[in-house]
Amino acid sequence: MHTLTLRLTCKPGVRESYAKTLPETLVATRGFEGCKSVEIYLDQDNADVIVLWEKWESRAHSEKYLAWRVATGLLQELSVVLAAPAQIWHFDEVGT
Repeated sequence: MHTLTLRLTCKPGVRESYAKTLPETLVATRGFEGCKSVEIYLDQDNADVIVLWEKWESRAHSEKYLAWRVATGLLQELSVVLAAPAQIWHFDEVGT
């Protein structure tokens, strides 16, 4: 299992309206091969930040998905919303 977080820093005043569109956008994400789950979080301390918490079967699945999003132009569309480049962190589970 592979976990990643995606940090989106939106332009001032845009986060709330953009966050409302995310559930519809993430329907395709959740249906993508290897996606186990995607959760949306709004940063309580920074009114411009959205974090996506994603679980994938493998890092290769998440990278294939990201390549698809780049090819379909979604990341280019984000340039209208984002104040900074999206940040991605990849994690290995240690256990509980």
